[in-house]
Amino acid sequence: LMKALFPFTLDAFQVEALRSILKSRNVIVSAPTGSGKTVISEMAIWFALARGRKVFYTSPLKALSNQKFSDFQQIYGEETVGLLTGDVVRNREAPVLVMTTEVFRNILYGEAIREDEYSYVPSKLTGETVSVIFDEFHYINDPSRGTVWEECVINCPKHINIVGLSATMANPMDLKDWLAGVHGPTDLVVSEHRPVPLRYMFATNKGLYPLFRDAEAGPG
Repeated sequence: LMKALFPFTLDAFQVEALRSILKSRNVIVSAPTGSGKTVISEMAIWFALARGRKVFYTSPLKALSNQKFSDFQQIYGEETVGLLTGDVVRNREAPVLVMTTEVFRNILYGEAIREDEYSYVPSKLTGETVSVIFDEFHYINDPSRGTVWEECVINCPKHINIVGLSATMANPMDLKDWLAGVHGPTDLVVSEHRPVPLRYMFATNKGLYPLFRDAEAGPG
């Protein structure tokens, strides 16, 4: 099935994350930007749909939620994906719901998403919901907004598996241990491989120039 869904060779960290998802375990994936974490979210969604279950996908930004809503509709079909933000409610009964992390927190607290006729408190945090995907999970370390992610993890029903997708972090093991303590068995998948190398440049009125003598070098 995976070969049919993903007609390319999966990286080792993607396979490891998939194994955790198939075992219905919480998993934190820490990998550089552009390394293929989106594939892991698609795996979790396919796994939920194959079981006739529901899945939430959360992101820290409305713009990213809107983009993922469009992307997922192309992958899974328009009727399969819904969008919940403070501004927009679309296809709210869909099995795949895309939203901001703050909206997910409000759902956990039973708060309406909008204060009008479109307000909605989903009843999908029952046994039919199998996973919640936190994109940009490293925001949990953010001084101003990190408490939102903490509240979501602490209050998320234990039967819902957490898939946390994060950029490279300094403390992934600490986060894994904390998540395991408050939400159950958790796996940590770490990849430091960056398939798309970064180049550090500086701009002048004459053009772009390498920031370091070695154009492939970086800080440190």
